[in-house]
Amino acid sequence: MKIKTKKLIVVNIMSFSLVLLVGLGYVAQVNHSATQGYRIRDLENDIASLRIQNEQLDYQVAQLQSVESVTKRLKMLGLVETNTTQYVSLATPSVALNQ
Repeated sequence: MKIKTKKLIVVNIMSFSLVLLVGLGYVAQVNHSATQGYRIRDLENDIASLRIQNEQLDYQVAQLQSVESVTKRLKMLGLVETNTTQYVSLATPSVALNQ
């Protein structure tokens, strides 16, 4: 009878250990999933912020490439518009010496 009692105690301890191990594994998995969820949310917020920043930069590029903006900057540099265009053509191609 004592042998059956000892075996029963061993089986109970092993069962309890197995349940405890499975429970700890479950808690660890839930914790990992929650952490990943927060990380994904933060990355999605970063993506949204970068998209807004990208749109603002696209708008700024469009403004700087506008004809009015280019004309204004040309005047600030002291460049003037010309009415005549002269082209220079070389009869033979020239080559420079690379040193």
